[in-house]
Amino acid sequence: MIIQIELTRGANWIPSMAARVFRGQRLECGGTGSREDHHLFAAVRRFIALHGSARFVAIEELAPSLHAKSALPAINLAGWRWQEAAPPARPGAMPVWVHGMIPEVFAEEIAKPLRMELRDALARLGRGGLIRSEPRASASNYTIKRHVPGVGRPWLIVFEA
Repeated sequence: MIIQIELTRGANWIPSMAARVFRGQRLECGGTGSREDHHLFAAVRRFIALHGSARFVAIEELAPSLHAKSALPAINLAGWRWQEAAPPARPGAMPVWVHGMIPEVFAEEIAKPLRMELRDALARLGRGGLIRSEPRASASNYTIKRHVPGVGRPWLIVFEA
């Protein structure tokens, strides 16, 4: 490993060598931060990219004159998706798709293969700013109730766009 090779040089250690070692370690590990966090973020992005329109049922909400309804049912339902207006920081931008995943699906298909507990995985995503949280009595909770026509108000993990 790069660090072991550089540390054996001992007295010849200079700041530029330290910078090279740190750059090499960053390249080897995929950036700064926890490797587990990077794997989790990649697994979530991959799941939504692979199954976005197949396992997430679209909820029509942009046409207020139409009654909100869900699209055709999905096989192996993972959650629902809906469009929201672009953030105020991006005026004139197109609406973005937001995905709400059923917590049990997240636990089995994303957290479990990474050998993470549901609470730990949600806390990591919350700290990374990838999911929405809702303040509760003592702390933030990373599952939010959302009205889904024909279903009710299920708990969902809502991923930020």
